[in-house]
Amino acid sequence: MRDVPMKGQFYRDVRGSVFEIVAAAENAQTGDQMVVYRDFFDEEKVYVRQLENFLAPVNKIKYPNCDQEFQFERTNRPKVVRVDPALMQFLDADTYAQKLRIFVSVEHRLTDDMINTMAVSLDTEVPQGDLEERADSLKRFLSTQARFEVER
Repeated sequence: MRDVPMKGQFYRDVRGSVFEIVAAAENAQTGDQMVVYRDFFDEEKVYVRQLENFLAPVNKIKYPNCDQEFQFERTNRPKVVRVDPALMQFLDADTYAQKLRIFVSVEHRLTDDMINTMAVSLDTEVPQGDLEERADSLKRFLSTQARFEVER
């Protein structure tokens, strides 16, 4: 029998998605052993599966081209940088007014890295210093740009 997945380990499924093990659990009604895991790239998606199914071999009829031996196989933590979804919205926004609204909505959790990324995307400089002062500087820039923005 294969090792039971443990909290913090990473597994790749037959489709190539990566998951982090959240916990081992027991179904209160049936006593079945369960695995609780979450999508590494979307923390909002949490799944539960019977341990037996989690450790099962790949159905080669359903997945004839799959190179994996098992439905879920242990893998290393993906080497990716997680980007705040709000930062992605900011970068994708079409107008300064939209960018300003997004900025204000995340102002309470801004980091220096987020401010730097936003500033670079706007082709402006925000001087180094206190985080609050840097945020105010970028907010003033966005407000000014939004005020004079004209749709063409």
